[in-house]
Amino acid sequence: MDKQKLKYAQNQSILLIEDDDDFRESTATFLGSFFKDVDSAKNGRDGLDIYVQNMDKYSIVLSDITMPNLCGLEMSKRIKELNRDQPIVLISAHNDTDKFIKAIEIGVESFLLKPIDFSLLIDKLLDIGKRLEIDKIESEKRILELELIQRSKMAMMGEMIGAISHQWNQPLTIISMCIDELKESLDNDKRLLELGDRAKDQINFMSGTIKDFMSFFKPNKEHVYFEIGEPLEVVKTILTHRVMKIKAEIIEENLSGERKYIKGFKNEFVHLLLILFNNSLDAFEERGHKDGRILIQYKFANSNAHIRVLDNGGGIKDEIFENIFNPYNSSKKSGTGVGLSITKMIVEKSMRGTIEAKNNKDGAEFCIVVPLVIPKEMGE
Repeated sequence: MDKQKLKYAQNQSILLIEDDDDFRESTATFLGSFFKDVDSAKNGRDGLDIYVQNMDKYSIVLSDITMPNLCGLEMSKRIKELNRDQPIVLISAHNDTDKFIKAIEIGVESFLLKPIDFSLLIDKLLDIGKRLEIDKIESEKRILELELIQRSKMAMMGEMIGAISHQWNQPLTIISMCIDELKESLDNDKRLLELGDRAKDQINFMSGTIKDFMSFFKPNKEHVYFEIGEPLEVVKTILTHRVMKIKAEIIEENLSGERKYIKGFKNEFVHLLLILFNNSLDAFEERGHKDGRILIQYKFANSNAHIRVLDNGGGIKDEIFENIFNPYNSSKKSGTGVGLSITKMIVEKSMRGTIEAKNNKDGAEFCIVVPLVIPKEMGE
């Protein structure tokens, strides 16, 4: 037997639905020697309830067709409505062509007849498990490749902005000095002094914007400690023009009223917020929304930072919600479908946290939980 398949199976779980008590128990025991977990139910209704409560757990659903309360075909149909990619293997005591055709239409992976040849069954399940694992690995590789491409683009843009910064800094400094000299020569002309102050503010804003862009596009793979508000200010600066153009607003709420630090790659967190905020702004533009609102709330509890990003852009479309964090999954005409898969990678792999998506009454909501920095880690 393929050792690699067995290795994959040790990290995978099976949901077994069978109304025959003896067959269910013996099959569960047999499969338990190969797979990480084998959960079981005695009818389609119980099986569906268990699946709904643990959708992300099961690699394969193995079910009888003829059962009380809810037959295997109807249960499979409802599972596929929840997760169209869920592999399902059906078992039947009868060679029924109509049911076989119905199973194909539903999208069932395979169809086996009783009495079950257990060697054939385990080969089938291990093959499916191997394919799932290979698909997962390939998907992660594609995300990493896309991230490398993105980083390359960021590095090139960083070089361009560096050149622009070099060209702009000296003229901005000269203009600032000229305004200072002009103000000194104006004596008490209040209106002109006010105009001079406004011009200085704009120059300082331009200089700050250049620094923010330089910081964002600079390659950075060193863990640092930072407050959530720090990268948020960078994102606000970068998106200022777009937010003003579509008459939207970004609102920040620190629900705990405290200043605490998280640990990670600060520029990646900026990238994460940019993806979420730009998705909201895209939704506002797509719907012609003139009162778009992005709300970022955060609080600190149980050694974690809890961050919520909400908008009133109408929510995530049903057809993509199920696989919202999968690559190449987008409802936008010009979208690549990689943004949210990158956010998931940043949160889970770089920051050891979690991210979830849902729809609320007004729009989309993303919930992020990342660990707070323990003071001793900062040398305090």
